[in-house]
Amino acid sequence: EYRKNWNVCYYNILIGSISMKVPSCVLWSLTKKNSAFKVQPKGSKSRLQCFSNDPLNLTGFHNASSQGYTQVGSVGLSAQKADAKKKFNREFVLKVHHKSYHKTSRVSKNTHGAAHLVASTQTIKKGTAHAAKTIQGLTFANDKKKALLLKRLGKLHAATRVNVKGDGKK
Repeated sequence: EYRKNWNVCYYNILIGSISMKVPSCVLWSLTKKNSAFKVQPKGSKSRLQCFSNDPLNLTGFHNASSQGYTQVGSVGLSAQKADAKKKFNREFVLKVHHKSYHKTSRVSKNTHGAAHLVASTQTIKKGTAHAAKTIQGLTFANDKKKALLLKRLGKLHAATRVNVKGDGKK
């Protein structure tokens, strides 16, 4: 009877040779107070605010609905600097959460020698408009998730602009 209230996504946790399924609500209750991604600046604890720097978190808040690594199908978006030779030295990194795997064939085929166990990474190098088209073309994301991704893309675009007033360059 209590399984009716569980979330639909389950995780396999290996304990020795026994594999057991754990719902995401249980994982959230275990990690909400001791998460590695939890950020609380000075004064935010008294205001009961808590933020997250989880790469799969789109809102920046530390709550169960926004947490990325405890939900299957979560998507994250971040920006990074590209080569200095390029005119627009900004790249967007799209991370898609997938089921964890532990196969030696995947590890040996990877160019860096280690497989990404939880999320796959796609770098978008052609600018913000191309990143927006890529987000709109995601078939597995619903409209709400796409809207959150586009909102995050807009904030990343504004934060990484080259000619911002007061940046010291003339």
